[in-house]
Amino acid sequence: MKTGSLTALAYALFLWSCGTKEDATISVYAQELTVTHGKNAFGDKAEGSVKVIFELGHYSGAAMRVEGISLSLYRDGKAMPSVTPVVRFSPDTGEPTLPLDLASGQTKSIKYKISGSSPTEPLALTADQAKELCAGPVMVNGTAQITGQIAPMSIAAAPVAVTGCP
Repeated sequence: MKTGSLTALAYALFLWSCGTKEDATISVYAQELTVTHGKNAFGDKAEGSVKVIFELGHYSGAAMRVEGISLSLYRDGKAMPSVTPVVRFSPDTGEPTLPLDLASGQTKSIKYKISGSSPTEPLALTADQAKELCAGPVMVNGTAQITGQIAPMSIAAAPVAVTGCP
């Protein structure tokens, strides 16, 4: 066996023994997105939720603090002109709030609910906004600001169909 081959083999074994890349990184993602269209005495409304998960690898070497989160409702990667500006995301009752601290190897999550101008109210929609919301699958995009990182980390949830649409 040549020296170069032995070096490559030793390096590969070293990398394998160190664990996976995920063991040393920060992961932020969203899942369990639900969006429901409905009606109440005042007209059309929307409700729903999404869970944002934070994972800090075992070998990250330092704790992490999530300072801020920004979430928006999108379709096909683009803002919905009449719906996106009025949607609010607020932590569900009993969920952790920011700042959120994680130690190496820890996973934490925050479940956000979709609400209107107040966290306790559903999102009131005009007829045009309800039509836009029900026009197809929606997704959540956003960012998380991590202490010590210049650029925010992207957050996205897979598109889902809005339930309760005509």
